[in-house]
Amino acid sequence: MCRPLSEDEARVLRLLLTPDAEGYTTLLNQLPFATVARHRVERLPSIAIEVAAGAPRAVTKDGPLPVVADVWGEDGGPTGLILAWVKDGALSALEYGWYTDDPPTAWPASKDVTLTVSHFGRPG
Repeated sequence: MCRPLSEDEARVLRLLLTPDAEGYTTLLNQLPFATVARHRVERLPSIAIEVAAGAPRAVTKDGPLPVVADVWGEDGGPTGLILAWVKDGALSALEYGWYTDDPPTAWPASKDVTLTVSHFGRPG
């Protein structure tokens, strides 16, 4: 299924990589080399990402980045969260989890997202 990142996928990744943390600039520089390998769950926005071998690698721990994008609904309540995952210094997944009965079918607008730095997965 390899295809380029969509504009929305790249926008969400750029949003998650805005904090000034070690390795984030390198991860941002991987976006032109990143492709969608597959959807993690069919018909849902979460994706597995492959980064070309020649792209720069970041010095980070494997696992989720310590930045969580909380997603808010029209009523002001939380509807989900988005995580970016790294493996071997490269972006490996973009995951959209939901709290509602209906799973998301598209990435949220930037205005509906707030970032929180979590206490797990700190960069190496």
